[in-house]
Amino acid sequence: MIAALGVALDFVSTQVGLARGFLEMNLLYSPVYSLTIFWALLTVATFGLPRRNLRRIFIFALAGLSFVGVFNNISVITGIFRGLPQP
Repeated sequence: MIAALGVALDFVSTQVGLARGFLEMNLLYSPVYSLTIFWALLTVATFGLPRRNLRRIFIFALAGLSFVGVFNNISVITGIFRGLPQP
């Protein structure tokens, strides 16, 4: 559920940025693909890693990575990060 929230917030912040005139650099971006990839990796981690702390750490780290796009989008929208130069 954490990964789903991160992907959903990334999608919302991407839409806000697009509405304010920014461009999406990844033309193949899709929240459905993002969520599918995160859930597939979480499934592999759940069944592929030992049941100790390593699995728990990996799963929380992976779920947290879904929020990286949100922080990037917010920093570009607010002007903290300039973003990539437009062609």
